Amino acid sequence: NARKRGETFVFSRSTPMLRLPYEKAALQQAFSKPGCSMFCILDLGLASAFVGALAVQEPERYAAAAEALRWKQTSQTRQSRTGKIGKRRKSV
Repeated sequence: NARKRGETFVFSRSTPMLRLPYEKAALQQAFSKPGCSMFCILDLGLASAFVGALAVQEPERYAAAAEALRWKQTSQTRQSRTGKIGKRRKSV
């Protein structure tokens, strides 16, 4: 049931949804939240680092997602830098 809710949440976005190698009890203890069965990382850099660490432990399962997040982070950084250059005010 929780998996279906998560899939609905990320359906319209180009966001990967990954099953983690942790039990529900471990997530509840890590976040000090009873009933926690899933979590979402909204910061792209943190998500990339987290999935990169998972890819080191289990490369066959998480390497593709880690590479996709790394690529997305790089392209987003490039876009934000080029967007800021055009918005700078010129000194008169």
